[in-house]
Amino acid sequence: MRRMTISNRVEAGGKMLEAISLGQDAVRLKPYSLNPTPYSLQPIAAASRFGRYKPEPSHEVRPSISKAKTLIEELRQKRHMLRCLDPEKAKTVIEFTGRINFFEAVALAKREVRLLVPNIVHDKILTETEDKDQLRSLYSNVTSSGTLVIYESPNTPFKDEVTFEWEDYYKKHYSISFIVPELFRGKVNCVLVVEHPDFDIIDFGNGNYKLKADDSNVFLLQDFPKTSGDWSMFDEMFRVPVGTSFHINQLYVMANRDSMRQLHRSECPFIGPLSRAVAVDKSGRLLVTSNCSVYLLDYAVALF
Repeated sequence: MRRMTISNRVEAGGKMLEAISLGQDAVRLKPYSLNPTPYSLQPIAAASRFGRYKPEPSHEVRPSISKAKTLIEELRQKRHMLRCLDPEKAKTVIEFTGRINFFEAVALAKREVRLLVPNIVHDKILTETEDKDQLRSLYSNVTSSGTLVIYESPNTPFKDEVTFEWEDYYKKHYSISFIVPELFRGKVNCVLVVEHPDFDIIDFGNGNYKLKADDSNVFLLQDFPKTSGDWSMFDEMFRVPVGTSFHINQLYVMANRDSMRQLHRSECPFIGPLSRAVAVDKSGRLLVTSNCSVYLLDYAVALF
């Protein structure tokens, strides 16, 4: 499938979603099996009488808090609609950015008010599309999602803060940290999940960043696999591999591909997006990785 640019796909995507929105109240997310646990759930313009005055020069200002909240709500609505779309339709309203890093992807999405496509949407496309050539065209590179995960080293409980550090190709040091909600501190072999646009990245300079998210938007998934390369079940809300890990053969995987995923993870603390591997065969489509997100990767954004 030839990738279309944002300029010639926004109109088509917008028309399609206008029709879908009429029935969106009848669409609901499937209940997920392992029950991720949230931390807590809780102008009239003056017209003609001012027309005789000379207009004052305008200055760009930061958007008001109420406007910022409106934009976030708009993106959340887009996320909900995208999750509910049939994979064939979802493919027509997303575009891949080309190789950029995680911080550039977040900045691009914020600047253009775009949604970073969640992992569950990629998962549906990868597992429900039969056309291999089409998948190779779409997922020509490893593609990162808007679903972020935060986890500690195996058998290490969450403390007050998780910090992930790495070096790029030029040996430049980077770090990103996240303050763990109090309710989740002490939890072991678990993973925290937060999706775009429910987080923000604060740049402190010199390669140091902080991930910020309201506690109510951070979810805990238990039984996160401790070893990389094993197969396990996944939760239905995010499609993150969780549960008992298995060392299984290819035939078993193919027979149970609708319910199993393979996880590649870091043995060290990690903060970053889930990524999907290049789609070559059906077993490759089931690979979920969280240890290559520090490199230049494709990202997918919603066009509508």
